[in-house]
Amino acid sequence: MEAITAEQSQIHYKVGSQSSDLDCVIEPSKNLSIWKRELPKVIPAVNELMASTFQGVQFVYDRSEPIEVIGSFLDEQMQLETDDALYLFADIMLLTEKMLELCDDQEIGISLERVTNDNCTSFHTDFLGLRLLCTYKGDATYWLENDNVNRDGLGKNNNDLVVKDKNKIQQMQTYWAGIFKGENFEGNTGKGIVHRSPEVLNKKDSTRLLLRIDTIKNFGK
Repeated sequence: MEAITAEQSQIHYKVGSQSSDLDCVIEPSKNLSIWKRELPKVIPAVNELMASTFQGVQFVYDRSEPIEVIGSFLDEQMQLETDDALYLFADIMLLTEKMLELCDDQEIGISLERVTNDNCTSFHTDFLGLRLLCTYKGDATYWLENDNVNRDGLGKNNNDLVVKDKNKIQQMQTYWAGIFKGENFEGNTGKGIVHRSPEVLNKKDSTRLLLRIDTIKNFGK
């Protein structure tokens, strides 16, 4: 993978080491922001979860409720034994709060999923406003710089028609949080960030644990 330079990060995306670096995604010129981070304290909870029969959980959070209801719901659903589970719940609440800062949606969709298929391995854009992705286990999301995209090739399930230079494909890392601007963000039609999931089938120890937080207003419109 080609390294991201500081100069590049000031174009249509930003990559930084602070949570505030995520904020720029709502600027008209940006369609991706990434927060580079390490989360050693969540590892015990993630490992316990992946060793269990957990497949996933998804729910809608209403901003009128205390943010702590998210942690309580996750605790009830997962029934983890490690005390370090609180670090995982706290991180999901933190990222939810960040998304709520960047949108005016009353409700927001939250999904934590064990990914065992290759359903999203074609480069694509999302038809929503904003989507936050964080991979807690396994390979993380691939994405493309705008000038490495042939948008006429989107929707044809053929990555060769979309990617101009495979050597310039970018990839997030485990624990990094990225906010992806979709086609339904106001003024962003035709400019959604192009990305895809990594393959997991036929790869040893490739199962992923993926957090997805979505704005849901005007979803699919």
